[in-house]
Amino acid sequence: MAEKGRPTLFTDDLAREICFLLSIGQSLRQICRADDMPEARTVHYWLNDKPDFFQQYTQAREIQADTLFDECLDIADQQEDDVKTIDGVDQTNHDVIGRARLRIDTRKWMAGKLKSKYSDKVVNEHVGKDGGPIETKDMSDIEMARRVAFMLQKGLHDKKAE
Repeated sequence: MAEKGRPTLFTDDLAREICFLLSIGQSLRQICRADDMPEARTVHYWLNDKPDFFQQYTQAREIQADTLFDECLDIADQQEDDVKTIDGVDQTNHDVIGRARLRIDTRKWMAGKLKSKYSDKVVNEHVGKDGGPIETKDMSDIEMARRVAFMLQKGLHDKKAE
């Protein structure tokens, strides 16, 4: 007898379909709303239980980041509703432009979270002279003790001044 309701048994075909839909930009929530798809919690269980599916899913999410990034350009290039005519006068449709901005910002944020190359994360690197390594000097234990004592004394002196 055929299984009724949402699928709960893992199959490679179902896993491939979920990953394909993710890669073309659908969210897991959208996918799991379909009657022929498992619930999201079932997919999460599979991700924990099936390493091969987890690998497929991870790759699909990276491809999804590329899809979201491409969608940003498509949204930015859409112009058909940017201007509305009211009483024969063309006016900028700020509602449509604001909505497009929100759609782009959301996709940029998601793409950055899914794939680091789209992230706005800033990395600070400390380098030495001419971009080389930072040079350090070895200190004797006595010199280190003197410096620590000086910093402690300075710190105590600063607190007394307060």
